[in-house]
Order: sequence, then C-alpha cells, then structure tokens
Amino acid sequence: MAISFSHLTNAHITTRLGISMVISHILSLESLVNGISQGAGIYLNKPIKDIMTAWDVSLLVDMLTAVERSFNKSPEARTRTIVDLLIIDIVRFCDRNSIEAAVFPEFPISQAEHTPGMVMHSEKYITYLTGTADYASVTSTSMNKRTELRIAETIPGGSDTPSTWEKFPRAVQGLPINITELKKKGVELRNHLPQAVGECVALRSKASDRFPMHIVPFCLTTGERWIFGIVDCSEEDNKRCLTTPEFSVDMMDTRAVKNILILLFFWATEDASVLLRRISDQ
Repeated sequence: MAISFSHLTNAHITTRLGISMVISHILSLESLVNGISQGAGIYLNKPIKDIMTAWDVSLLVDMLTAVERSFNKSPEARTRTIVDLLIIDIVRFCDRNSIEAAVFPEFPISQAEHTPGMVMHSEKYITYLTGTADYASVTSTSMNKRTELRIAETIPGGSDTPSTWEKFPRAVQGLPINITELKKKGVELRNHLPQAVGECVALRSKASDRFPMHIVPFCLTTGERWIFGIVDCSEEDNKRCLTTPEFSVDMMDTRAVKNILILLFFWATEDASVLLRRISDQ
C-alpha cells in the first residue's frame, strides 16, 4: 500500500506503522524550555543561561510583528514567512556559537518516481510512504568533531535519487536531524500529526542499516501554535511518538518568541536521545 504523507491518518500510524501516540504531561512552554535546558547544550562554549540571555531577539520580534499586522492570515505562505524568519535567526545564532547548520526547504524524503520509504510492521503490513517535508535541518557541533558541514552537497537541486540516499545517511551519521512541518492558521494542528510522524518514519527507513536513525525529532506549527514531538523507533516492539501539548504563542511577545527559538534551537542541535529523556521526564 502506498500513501502520501498528507493522507496519513491516526489509524495508519497505529495499525500499519505500529507507532503509539503519547502526549507528555508538560504544563507550559516555559516549563519545557527550563526542562530541556537542564543538562542540554554541553557543546556550547559558555553556560546556557548566559548564552540565552545574550540572545537579542528584538529585531526578529519587530519583523514578526510586521507579519502579524500586514500579512493575510489564511494562506500557509504566511506560516512559511514566520518560520523562515525564525530559522534565519537560529542559523545566525548557530554561526555565532560555532555550530554548523544546513537547512533543506522542501526536503525530498521519499518521492514515488524513485525509491519510496518502505515500512514493514508485524510481518503483516508493508507501507510505502511518499512526499516531502517542509523543512529538514542538520547541525554539527564541536561534540561531533566535524566542523565543515557539507551535507547540502549530497542533495543537489533537492533531488531524491538512489545515489543521494547512498550518500545522505553516511553524511549525517551521528548528527542531529530535525523535521519541521507547516500548516496554515486556523487548522486543527493535532489532526496533522500523522503527516509529521510519517515523514520521520520515512526518513528513518531511507537510512541504511549501517547508519540508522532510530530517534527523529520534529515540530508542527501554524506559526502561532506549536507541537514538538519525537518519533522513537529504538525498540521494535515499542515504537512511539511522544509529543508536547499544543502551545499557543503570541509572536509579538518577546519572551514567548525567545522560548520558541530556544526550543527550536535545541530541537535542531541536541542529540535526539537527550531530547527524548528530557521530554519523557516531564
């Protein structure tokens, strides 16, 4: 059975992919930020509190305020404008802290004309997953001892070909990788979780046995509402997707914007197993 990411349902996720959906008991966005910050970011060259305090988001908030006041609120393109601004600010922050970042808009995880992602569950279901993710990011820090990131060169022109997928898993081995999926304002965000989960599972399936990706973090957003999640396939008999509650964020509020930036930064740069432990503990 072949299914595009956008047509996946909760029934597909649980029955055909064998993944259980779990919502964490995190009470607020701020409590998640505080929890993730404890013990994370050991690859930064200064205490996390000092670095995050010095992160000036005033210009970013001004630009987000302009989007809020002047852009049509219904199209998904508006969400993309918001997320583009956030990503650019994070990339600049990474540059200032000696972290290499590669960002892939319209990331071609699994396209039908080449080799789609194949997932087998319980020797009963074989599912072929096809489509692209709105964004993928890969980062390299001093902890990885790989200071010159050339991941972008493995996907010339955004193509999904067998030769690309021979190179990509090796290139990102041991590096944090993150998927971001966008939706227009007003949709029921949690209804689109199967799409994001499917993208993570397909990405894992395209990795070779030699360079596996067992845990893949993702975020799903309309720009103002956010769900952060982690797909954990490290145990074949206990595959799960752990998500936060849905957070509503005022993108004209400096403190709220900074909290989202901090989470996006850690989701893009931290080892996925660390994120999984932190979100599981809350």
